[in-house]
Amino acid sequence: MDFAFDYVDNLPHEPAGQGRLLKGAAFAKADGTRPPILLVHGAYHGAWCYALWMRELDRHGWPVAALDVRGHGGLPQDANFADAGVRQMAEDIVAAGDLIETPPILCGHSLGALLVGVAAETMDLAGLVLLAPSPPGQLPGARALPAIAEGKVKSPPDLSTASANFFPRWAGDPAAVAKLVGRLTPESPVLQNERFRLSVPVDRDAIDAPALCIACGLDSEDLHPPGQDKAVADFYDAEYRILPNASHCLMVDPDWQTGLNSILDWAQRRTGAHEIDR
Repeated sequence: MDFAFDYVDNLPHEPAGQGRLLKGAAFAKADGTRPPILLVHGAYHGAWCYALWMRELDRHGWPVAALDVRGHGGLPQDANFADAGVRQMAEDIVAAGDLIETPPILCGHSLGALLVGVAAETMDLAGLVLLAPSPPGQLPGARALPAIAEGKVKSPPDLSTASANFFPRWAGDPAAVAKLVGRLTPESPVLQNERFRLSVPVDRDAIDAPALCIACGLDSEDLHPPGQDKAVADFYDAEYRILPNASHCLMVDPDWQTGLNSILDWAQRRTGAHEIDR
């Protein structure tokens, strides 16, 4: 499987807070007819997980950027990384937004959906997209999870666990799973515990943008119990879609176009973006 890692690894990048912003080639030719899309990864991941989407958007001339938040995607993890939480990493998203000249569609995956919810409180946005989202802390009925030990970084999941939870569509292709797992990085336990303990609320009233929430039908019910993703959509007054055959990391599924097309269809209807030929 070609995950387009060579493509994303060679994109230009610049510092964004303590993170790193990668801009697609279409930024140089942006004509204002489509709002830029800013992609934010979840736990253990990096901007690399959006490589296929970025290559496709570049092919269609839609400006797109992806962010490695601090300590992710191969960035160094300093002595403070294990204590970095949601609001610290959201600062990198706000800094990335400052590097984009027009209000973006801000898209966050998994724990990244909580990060973008917090960042969106202080950003001017064209739209907000939540993929397989972690819930805001005050969401009624959201499921808390057991906390993990703090004080040192948490190692990424092993091949078997990652295959089951992140990449189930590739379970029959060990080489593909190994390629994806090889990109995962250790994670801040404080960041994870703030999600597990539901300790970080989001000020929805401070966010002035249309929203889309996409749920993945193959997600683990431990992390995404029935009804929770729909409740997240309702919290953000978001349009809700469920993709029955999508894995948690839908952007690297064999049919990765499905999730991207859902976002573009919504963006064209809700933001007035010019359509693309597909």
